[in-house]
Amino acid sequence: MSELHEPSGSETILVVDDDAAVLMVTSALLDRCGYATLQANSGIQALEICKTRDSGIHLLLTDVTMPNMTGPELAKQVLSLCPEIRVLYMSGCGDYPAEPHTFPVGCFLPKPFSPDGLARSVRQALDTPRKKEPAREPSGQDVREAVG
Repeated sequence: MSELHEPSGSETILVVDDDAAVLMVTSALLDRCGYATLQANSGIQALEICKTRDSGIHLLLTDVTMPNMTGPELAKQVLSLCPEIRVLYMSGCGDYPAEPHTFPVGCFLPKPFSPDGLARSVRQALDTPRKKEPAREPSGQDVREAVG
């Protein structure tokens, strides 16, 4: 059996994607790296998890494009409930009008991704200190305003 070389951790990650296969595979890869994962197939389900969970969630890993609530809209609401959470967006570049460079540095993971790419991006998002924004909140409408 080969040794895992991906970065690992023990933090709790909320994975949100409306594609069941992506949700399952992403969660399984993160579990393999030692993370505790929570799964939601929609922004509404993710918000319910955040509202009812007793212990902390360290990272929101969310798809950008989902029905009824985009990833940036979800992140805005989750950040109001859990201000210390980190955010990592993931998307197939073809399914969202924004380019990856419009997201804060280190806060975007293009799909498809490799297991190592996922592990490295998650570890980077968890290890990067959050920037304190001066009284400006993202609107959820413009990805360039997203907080990560």
